[in-house]
Amino acid sequence: MSVLREEVKKLKADLLRSAQMFATGETNQSLRHVLDKLRPEVRFALVFNWIPEQGEDVYWLLVNKEEVLIVDVPRPSCDEGVAALEVIDIGTFRKKKLSAETKRRFDAALEIMSERNGANI
Repeated sequence: MSVLREEVKKLKADLLRSAQMFATGETNQSLRHVLDKLRPEVRFALVFNWIPEQGEDVYWLLVNKEEVLIVDVPRPSCDEGVAALEVIDIGTFRKKKLSAETKRRFDAALEIMSERNGANI
């Protein structure tokens, strides 16, 4: 198997492990809480990018084959933080300038969604 294929396999395994932990509440409890409020129907999400910022964490999630959620989760230490959610369709998202690593993770997440036969949650 090629080195690239092995890398994709590892990325997919990492994404699936993270999705399982997210679904069971083992990790990302703040993110889970925000999604429960803003998009309660989301039960399966692939977090393919995480950006820690000063007062919040920004998560990029693939929740189905058609949309990406960008979720701003305020840190508990930030009293004035407000959660925010942006929904972007896949076509629009593909036009964004992404780092090579984020693009690889996004592509791996899309493969997983395709393998799930288009499950929306």
